[in-house]
Amino acid sequence: MTEKTGNSGRAALTAPMALGVVCLGLMLHQGAVADETSCPGVAGTYVTTYTDREGVFSSRGLVTFLSDGVLLVSDSAQGGVPGVWDPFSTEQGAWRCEATKDGGTGIRAVALNFVLPRDGRSPSFSRVDYQAMVDTANGKLTGNATLSFYGSKDLEGADPINKPGRLIDEFALDGQLLKVN
Repeated sequence: MTEKTGNSGRAALTAPMALGVVCLGLMLHQGAVADETSCPGVAGTYVTTYTDREGVFSSRGLVTFLSDGVLLVSDSAQGGVPGVWDPFSTEQGAWRCEATKDGGTGIRAVALNFVLPRDGRSPSFSRVDYQAMVDTANGKLTGNATLSFYGSKDLEGADPINKPGRLIDEFALDGQLLKVN
């Protein structure tokens, strides 16, 4: 998920940007507090559907909660949608369990990715903040994802670890745990 645009062109990841993704992933991971003992039954890959604020289909995704607190997200719209979304990289981040009022299993997560504009603009960050519930009895994931964006001229100065950028959109998500039968 990334900033909406109607431009065409192509940008490529450079070696320093790739290194930046690895470093950010490590920094985000250091704050992870999830593990299989504090959040049993959550780890795994969920096949998700995202809808926008009006309930209109946006994309499908694969959301993976690793047992050590690492979050990986792939999205069917990553290649971009001409006139709607620029291409973007796979999301990487961290997640943790949160107690819920009803004793359920809550999840809070943050993930980052790079926006790769088609028109030659500089790549930039986007950040997705997740809040979700997992019904571990049936492997259902429900929640929301809030997408924020940092301007294309602010890759170096962006602080995606400590604060969201400009709000772009909010999405509802529903998912099902992928299991081998």
